[in-house]
Amino acid sequence: QEIERIIPVEPKREEMPTAFRIQGILQETSLDSEGRPDRLLVSGERIIVEALSEFIDEVFVGNSVTVEGVIREGILVATTISLTADDGTSDGTSEEQ
Repeated sequence: QEIERIIPVEPKREEMPTAFRIQGILQETSLDSEGRPDRLLVSGERIIVEALSEFIDEVFVGNSVTVEGVIREGILVATTISLTADDGTSDGTSEEQ
């Protein structure tokens, strides 16, 4: 019986996710079955919210927000969501000052 020699294949390297930051108006939120946000629409950009995404501030439709996250396979995934101050910086109202 002949044994076929198989050349090992290098495992596909996963690309490092690219970071993004969007400042804009929160136009829409979608909730999951438990009432938690799972998608946002910020200035026309659709953003996925995961269980580990952190809301720094309580945000509502119409608020100016800053969303930071990563792009995975072309999909924007939020890591932090916060209100944006008038000067364009993150408001950070929930942090002690």
